[in-house]
Amino acid sequence: MTAMTQTRLTGTQCWSSSHDGRFQHLMVLFHGANSSGELIAPLGGRISRALPNTYVFSPNGPKPTGDHRFGWLGEPRLENPAEPPGEPYDRLSRDINQTLDLYQEEFGLADADTIFVGIAEGAAAALGAALTRPRRIAGVLCFAGPMSMPPELLDEIRSRPPVCLIHGNGGSKFSPDSLSATYRFLKRAGVPLTSHMCRTAKHDINGEAFSHGTRFLSKVLDQ
Repeated sequence: MTAMTQTRLTGTQCWSSSHDGRFQHLMVLFHGANSSGELIAPLGGRISRALPNTYVFSPNGPKPTGDHRFGWLGEPRLENPAEPPGEPYDRLSRDINQTLDLYQEEFGLADADTIFVGIAEGAAAALGAALTRPRRIAGVLCFAGPMSMPPELLDEIRSRPPVCLIHGNGGSKFSPDSLSATYRFLKRAGVPLTSHMCRTAKHDINGEAFSHGTRFLSKVLDQ
């Protein structure tokens, strides 16, 4: 595992299953609220072992929450009530995509080789960046979370990558209705979409969720 610093989103932890330094795929892993790229590193390691020759990087969100933890969006309406509702998403998406451009250039990879994986609030960040990116990435995998997408985002969509939504139904602190709301939003936007409700998962990623998620990623990457 090696650490790298970018000009946009900092504190990224990077690792891969490749032994020769040549990568075929690039994955951006988005942690949930009040977490960090370092804390989510074990999940990145598991996924990289399931997807050989994949370079994984997990940036810290731009909102410090204390104790070396971060968030992605915070409470924008409380922080800046005069700001247009969609602006926090726009700003975050620009930072994510500019960072992605740096990594793609470094490793000689394209959008067709790139996947996003997000958890909870990180899933909302991943979706916002992927949908507003000019070129379509290979796919977006979203695990467990209240992914409330601003209606304004519908007017900003520039690409429609395949999306997989996975949520727990076993007492999650977030209602499964959040999956339905996101599903409706993405269907309305014309995004290719699959979803799965894990009967035994809570607000976590168990074997069932991991298996469904990695199958989706393998499919969109044609592995």
